[in-house]
Amino acid sequence: MQEFDFDFVPIKAIAQAFCCHPKTIPKYRKSQRWLEGIHFVYFGRKVLYNRSLLLNLIQCGGEVTSLEHQRAISVYLQSRLDNQPMPKGRRKK
Repeated sequence: MQEFDFDFVPIKAIAQAFCCHPKTIPKYRKSQRWLEGIHFVYFGRKVLYNRSLLLNLIQCGGEVTSLEHQRAISVYLQSRLDNQPMPKGRRKK
């Protein structure tokens, strides 16, 4: 299975990966049904994009519903910090 390093980047980095103008990315985001919290997140007024998942999406021909892309989403969701088990700590007596 492929190892992913999930990082969120600004619109210019994604536009460069897609070889398009940065103003085109919001159009892609809306028309391609990118998922908020997975493909992109709002950080204040900025939108940050998940570089690894979007590059995987390009490899999958832009199909969000493709099996390979759904696997990549699953790996991402499992790797999120809020899905990690809590470390065992000392109990107060």
